[in-house]
Amino acid sequence: MQLRFRKGGVPGKRLLHECDLLIQLSTGAGQRLALVNKEWPARALPIEVAQPIYNEVQAARGLLDSLVRDVHKVREWAATPPRMSADPEDLKQRIKQADEGETWIKLSGQGASPKRE
Repeated sequence: MQLRFRKGGVPGKRLLHECDLLIQLSTGAGQRLALVNKEWPARALPIEVAQPIYNEVQAARGLLDSLVRDVHKVREWAATPPRMSADPEDLKQRIKQADEGETWIKLSGQGASPKRE
């Protein structure tokens, strides 16, 4: 997905699908990490073995939670339709310029030479 973004983008539906898939897969991973967290004391492992495992599980849970939050933000952003509105002040200025110069000005702002038809 990151490669597609670097090459120009990805269709919105595809992005939503991938986000949903990541969220779904993260649920299973989160459940497995919770199980490890719950069951590790019952193993009665020596503290020098158990503590690093516990620390890694806690770190993995934190990273997973952070990833899921980020995926939810991206999904929400992708699912929200773009807001299309012109800046009222910019629009007034462009209209004034067109009226004064008796020319049409492209609203795209790409600097093309104005033409009157």
